[in-house]
Amino acid sequence: LSPSNGDFVAVGDGGPPFSGSYIGMGARYIGFGAPKPPPLKLSLKGLSKSYKTSTVAKKGLKLTVGCNQPCTITASLTVSAATARKLHLKVHGNKPVTIATARVTLKAAGSKSITLKLSKALAKALEKQKSVGLTLRLSSTASATRKTQTVTKGVTFKR
Repeated sequence: LSPSNGDFVAVGDGGPPFSGSYIGMGARYIGFGAPKPPPLKLSLKGLSKSYKTSTVAKKGLKLTVGCNQPCTITASLTVSAATARKLHLKVHGNKPVTIATARVTLKAAGSKSITLKLSKALAKALEKQKSVGLTLRLSSTASATRKTQTVTKGVTFKR
């Protein structure tokens, strides 16, 4: 074992016995590459169950998202197809409709603030409704391993 780093090191000589020729050999084991990164963990702070529609319309929905390793986090706010019809939004079948998205890239482990902003027309349509149920979806992709993790939370906008 190498005293400096604990790696396996072997040195010897080879050749037929008593032949008079000398062949030196050396070998070194340096492991199986870099250690595995820890499993991807996505964190979310600053999310409430309900918000005033007028506040979100003016300031946006501000969240703090984080990862335990370098990653890209995408946040999207969606409404169901039935709610989208009430808001007079374009609907494709029964698929949820995305009303706001934001993306942030973390170059190292840590957290960053992210704001989802609504368009003026959409904010006006939401303000007409007494209460609207939405879904916040956070998706994180690790930069090194390309592994993903998704978190889904329900949010309500009230007049």
